[in-house]
Amino acid sequence: MKSLSKLFLLAALLLIISSMTGCASNFVRPQQDAIVLGKSTIADVEKISGKSSIQPVESTSNGEKIKSTTYFYNESAKFWGLIIPWRSMSYVTHNDVVVGESFNSTMEGESTQFPLEKVSMIVKGKSTKADVIELLGKPSGSYIYPVSKKGNTGIAYLYNYARFAGILTSPNDYRVLVELDSQNVVVDISYKKDGKEQLAQ
Repeated sequence: MKSLSKLFLLAALLLIISSMTGCASNFVRPQQDAIVLGKSTIADVEKISGKSSIQPVESTSNGEKIKSTTYFYNESAKFWGLIIPWRSMSYVTHNDVVVGESFNSTMEGESTQFPLEKVSMIVKGKSTKADVIELLGKPSGSYIYPVSKKGNTGIAYLYNYARFAGILTSPNDYRVLVELDSQNVVVDISYKKDGKEQLAQ
């Protein structure tokens, strides 16, 4: 999960830079189940969304090489101090097969904001996937091995935003990664704000 957190943080930094430099191209978010973890390839993603204009980020997870490809689109904030409207979609691949995906948006009607105050209610070894979804809502991402440990799966909640403040922006990055065993019981959880862990380990 540490490597996935780093990939997500790098992707978030790319979004901030992209929004400041105007590097953004619209993309199509695949319909639900259009991309299947462990089966779909990055070529399948490109058939739907085209090629990403952002350089992929490489890393390792559980001793395996993985790569994160991110799509990003933003619009201009209407007034000073307002949140910049943007959306991003990131895919983690292993040998060109998609093993993780995550969506982030600040746009009206598709925002990935989630109730931060409820994250501490998730209990390792007790809470289930259904419990997590009841608390935080529909996940904005999911992943499998080698991002998770073998036999486990994971879900993610991501919300990254910045307010329009002239040349500089004020980034805010929230991400919760929940790893589940084969019975969908929570075996690990990480909640980071701006890259810093918020839960006692």
